[in-house]
Amino acid sequence: MKRASLLGVVGLFVGLLAGVGPLDLTGLDTADAAEPAGSSASSWGDGSLGQLGDGTTVTNPNPIQVGTGATWASVVAGYGHSLGLKTDGTLWAWGSNGFGQLGDGSTIDRLSPVQVAGTNWKSIVVGSFHSLGLQTDGTLWAWGSNSSGELGDNTTIDRSSPVKIGTATTWASVAGGYGHSLGVRTDGTLWGWGSNASGQLGHGNTTDRMTPLQVGSLTTWKS
Repeated sequence: MKRASLLGVVGLFVGLLAGVGPLDLTGLDTADAAEPAGSSASSWGDGSLGQLGDGTTVTNPNPIQVGTGATWASVVAGYGHSLGLKTDGTLWAWGSNGFGQLGDGSTIDRLSPVQVAGTNWKSIVVGSFHSLGLQTDGTLWAWGSNSSGELGDNTTIDRSSPVKIGTATTWASVAGGYGHSLGVRTDGTLWGWGSNASGQLGHGNTTDRMTPLQVGSLTTWKS
């Protein structure tokens, strides 16, 4: 599905952001935060692209459980697609996949969670049409739409599977926006890449960047 057609579905963007999760934290083992017991996840709202993960394209105003287990660690929602991280370090994705934003090596929409390669995922985030993830070794990976360089792999080629971004192993956190991405490293530096037409990368100009570029010289950024 092309971006132009998705842009018209404004209700999907609002409904999905509001409708995936929250996680049921009743199963969380607070005594061992490093290895949480996991939780069940629920979704509701517009399901026309499979973004609810219930195996259908039906819109549902009531929360429904995603999958059958209670092993979810976190769930995030984009513009028509969703990602979920399980306590065993596996990554799962479902919903719209026209740009490869699910990361399963295809551009086929998925109505139920499908696993993305790897078992050492630490955290996940999504932009509108792209996704990013950190692995336990501190590396950064990205996939999906890349028309503005938002993946950071020095191309504008969409990726349907996760690609490693650079060689750094010190990424602490990342965030995805509408065609751009930001990241903080463990040394407190801030980095931005992708679309920059409005100066959203913070580099003091409006030039798009296809690889992560440090924002200023401060080393005190936290998130």
